[in-house]
Amino acid sequence: MKVKYLTILLAASFSFASCGESSKSWSSEEKSNFIEECKSAMPNHTEQAKTEYCNCNLGVAMSEWSTGAEANKAFKELTMTELMELVAPCVELSME
Repeated sequence: MKVKYLTILLAASFSFASCGESSKSWSSEEKSNFIEECKSAMPNHTEQAKTEYCNCNLGVAMSEWSTGAEANKAFKELTMTELMELVAPCVELSME
């Protein structure tokens, strides 16, 4: 249950990561939006847990996609299984 919940949080974060920019890297605004939306979707977690989980997911997203816009587009095509595999290291981190 916790894994699905954290996966859904990542989904929410991806949907807000893109600001329609076409640059070749993540903008500060895209990174900030991603972290803010991720954290806001975790009201029952400590600030430390939010920061660790959301920073981890941002790192995963940035390593997979060149921009927030690219991540947002790709995310919409991921299956739940693919998404869970993608965020598995972050989920494990949050369970420690």
